[in-house]
Amino acid sequence: MIVIDASALLEFLLSSGGGPAPVTNALSDDNVFAPDLLDAEVFRVYVGFEKRGVLRAEAVDAAVAALVEAPITRVPNALLVRAARRYSHALSSYDALYVALAASLGCMLLTADGGIAGTAPAQFGVAVTYVPTAAR
Repeated sequence: MIVIDASALLEFLLSSGGGPAPVTNALSDDNVFAPDLLDAEVFRVYVGFEKRGVLRAEAVDAAVAALVEAPITRVPNALLVRAARRYSHALSSYDALYVALAASLGCMLLTADGGIAGTAPAQFGVAVTYVPTAAR
């Protein structure tokens, strides 16, 4: 069981599915979880890439399809907000949701966000696997 955040999933999706091994391995498992915020965060990045001319509309359409089909169990944010409050003094509200989910499931959080990777284990005892971002 593992929780994946938007930054780690983006590293995988932007690498055309040949992304970092920890993400590829996690997504081949049936026990991948994320707050349902994940879809909105990843979608925002894709739309931004399209507006800036980094990705064409067809690529964004394919990326959105891959996002929707990703084998990730989405957990409603409403179930996590109270627990996330414990982490919100040190993390963004979005990041706190991912940490709260990992803590509640007692599993590792997979992230490409250095802030989460540095804060979650030290302050909250949540295990983290850090995925370095690819140069783009």
